[in-house]
Amino acid sequence: MLTRSGDPLVMVSFGTTYQQQEAPFGRAIEAVGTLPVRGLALYGAIDPPSIAAPANVIVARSAPHAAVLPLVSAVVCHGGLGTLMKTLAHGVPLVVVPLGRIGRWRKWRRSRAAPVAATTSRPQPAA
Repeated sequence: MLTRSGDPLVMVSFGTTYQQQEAPFGRAIEAVGTLPVRGLALYGAIDPPSIAAPANVIVARSAPHAAVLPLVSAVVCHGGLGTLMKTLAHGVPLVVVPLGRIGRWRKWRRSRAAPVAATTSRPQPAA
């Protein structure tokens, strides 16, 4: 069961359609495993990763964004419209790794046009 308590939660998701994302997905899981965070890696359209997930990373095929995004502190994604827009709507910082069938340039442009700033923490409500 995912909760907001404990170390920050980072979601990694590279889409629900196949885009040859096995290698970058594996590297993202390994990277999250080195951080003092909890990871949720959603593999979507690819086969489950052949590498053993680090102890701090849960690997699953999918999870409903509406349930997960309120709990996460950051998202690493491929820049797909669904994940990108849902993440921005929840005010969650994101890292975009451009890949996929529509080309790196168009995804880079889309991610650069989004009103996002790099941050290390989610803004806290005023007391």
